[in-house]
Amino acid sequence: MVMKSRLQNLFLFILAVSLLPFGRMEALYNGNPSFPMMPEQGLFFKKDAWVTIKAGYEWDDVIDRNLTVHEHRPRLKREVKDYAAMGNFGSLTLGCNDRVELYGLFGAEEADIHYRPYSDVRLKFQTHQCFAWTVGGRAILAYWGDTQLGIDAKYFQFNPHIHSLKLNGKSLHPEGAFYHYREWQVGLGVSHRIKLFIPYAGLKYSDVRAKFHHLKALSWIFPDKHFTMKNKHPMGVFLGLGLSFDRALNINFEARLYDETGITASADIRF
Repeated sequence: MVMKSRLQNLFLFILAVSLLPFGRMEALYNGNPSFPMMPEQGLFFKKDAWVTIKAGYEWDDVIDRNLTVHEHRPRLKREVKDYAAMGNFGSLTLGCNDRVELYGLFGAEEADIHYRPYSDVRLKFQTHQCFAWTVGGRAILAYWGDTQLGIDAKYFQFNPHIHSLKLNGKSLHPEGAFYHYREWQVGLGVSHRIKLFIPYAGLKYSDVRAKFHHLKALSWIFPDKHFTMKNKHPMGVFLGLGLSFDRALNINFEARLYDETGITASADIRF
């Protein structure tokens, strides 16, 4: 029985690590379902402290987000060819009894969007690096030995100006164009501790709305001078691997597939 259990644990670990690079390793980062218990011991607070505080850093790279354009015009193509974004965030987390956490992330993000509304028209939008933020909460719903079932819910917002606009490779003046991006997400995942390592996997549901405003230079394509994008697939898959040290520090890596291709790395210090 012991040998069988060890083989199962080894299989779970190898599976999680092998799947991380898929797709080059904005749905959003879900995180490890075991986060409220990672790490077990803080720098200053006792192991059984009812309230805990963490501070951390998160790096997020969205290689491609599957979006569609929500406009009702003849012959206008719906699918966005490419949406890429990169962000850097600091995080602050308040935990309760190693079961529930509330958190906020604050930092900067930039995006690069390619869209082909017609077969002979290629558009490229690039944004300034702009302030972005996330608020959310997570909880461990149930656990069986070293296996945890957790839920995570969050809201993200990003309101950048367009600093570069190109039509068929030719630069146009953005003329004050900007867009408003907002997303909320709920994810459900399962994790399993194997000593230092905590691999996990799960499913998430997200809702994205990104609206471009003041597109004066493209009024012949968008007469209302605006258009809206939304996510093509509301459901997505996430796979990850956490490293939880006995005291103070945890590190986490995650890959996201189907609704987007993205990777995230994060680290937290528990006080």
